[in-house]
Amino acid sequence: MMFNYTINFNTMCVIPATQGNITRLCTVHELNGEKVTVAATTQEVIHHACEHYSYSYDARKHFSTHLIDVTHKPPLLIDLYGKLLFFPTLSDRNKEVAWFNLSYIESYHETYNDTVLVKFKNGEKVELPLSLHIFNKQYLLATKLYFKFNQYIKNLDESYQSNSGHNISKAGNPFYQLHHDNYMNFLAERDNQRQFQLK
Repeated sequence: MMFNYTINFNTMCVIPATQGNITRLCTVHELNGEKVTVAATTQEVIHHACEHYSYSYDARKHFSTHLIDVTHKPPLLIDLYGKLLFFPTLSDRNKEVAWFNLSYIESYHETYNDTVLVKFKNGEKVELPLSLHIFNKQYLLATKLYFKFNQYIKNLDESYQSNSGHNISKAGNPFYQLHHDNYMNFLAERDNQRQFQLK
């Protein structure tokens, strides 16, 4: 059992677990087939990952809402560059919430038990006590966030190309820097608001 776990590029999903009387547990499924038991809730693992890679959970949640206009159960871009996109199955206030990495889902379907069977790209399968309708809705929101974020990056690049010429690097270009700074400031403002509320 691990007491600390940081989501990485091999993490496929984070699912709540129990062990005897211990309920503050979750199981992490990794691409290599390993299953890691962590002494933390799924939300604690997600919160830790957000703070490790970029900004707070609340800042990432607000950014998702900003891009796709969804406030309830939004998917998250955990890192700054959109490489780790996870979506929840339930509300983040529900202790049974599981989180899935959009990149590793190959397919999913409803079973005869009215549950959802998720198949990952490594062939592993996970069954969830969840309706197909709910899982499909969350999956589609994550897909929407993926495309919206990539459109944001595309607009950033187009702004750079149309205003810089080919001899100026992105780092030194004021138009590119403006978009980048706006993105970072958005996250920083949400972090500051959260810290103020906690005082």
